[in-house]
Amino acid sequence: MKLIQKTKHIWYTDYEAERDRPSLGYIYTPKLCIAIDAGHSKEHVDEFYQLLQEHHLPLPDMTIITHWHWDHTFAMHAVHGITISEARTEAHLQDIISKWTEHSETEFKDNNIHIRKEYEHQSMTVKGSDFIFYNKMAIHSEELTIQAFNIVSPHTDDSTVVLVPEEKILFLGDCICGNPPDWIADADKRNLQIEAFKQIDFDFAIGGHWPVFSKEELLQALLRNEV
Repeated sequence: MKLIQKTKHIWYTDYEAERDRPSLGYIYTPKLCIAIDAGHSKEHVDEFYQLLQEHHLPLPDMTIITHWHWDHTFAMHAVHGITISEARTEAHLQDIISKWTEHSETEFKDNNIHIRKEYEHQSMTVKGSDFIFYNKMAIHSEELTIQAFNIVSPHTDDSTVVLVPEEKILFLGDCICGNPPDWIADADKRNLQIEAFKQIDFDFAIGGHWPVFSKEELLQALLRNEV
């Protein structure tokens, strides 16, 4: 795993296909540091924190969750500071927790080879968020504004993006891909999403499982159904 600096205040890790580890984001200000997504497992987030420390960056005070899928949330129990998610994300997590049995971990592993590889030497813990917001929120810290808001997505109904207007960076989570298991994107939702992105002022978009896009590259990839 690598930690990459994109702007003065923005870092992100690379993603990994073998264990389905998404890119994790990091926003630095002197008074408040925010991570974007918790990661796939305790090992995943621990490696992220080690990279932060190697770069002399503080551990996050808050982690914003982009959606409920396991590779973005199953490390929530191991994060530093508090977690916060949109209400629909928390509802999905609570649904998993309410149905969890002694067989659930095996069922998750049987469902996906990437999950089996991630959890070969560790066990699963599913936790809800410390705080929730409804549809959108904004945080002001030093010279930065951090905006988190729900966006229409063919991937999940709870997709949240995080915008840092001063840096013109948009964190996407996985909102741009289709719905598993066939990954086909609903055309109507895709078109609505494209129009929404056109209205957001950003230069670069950092997603969960893709290289960084410029705004134009992202719009063209969506129009061609290449994500």
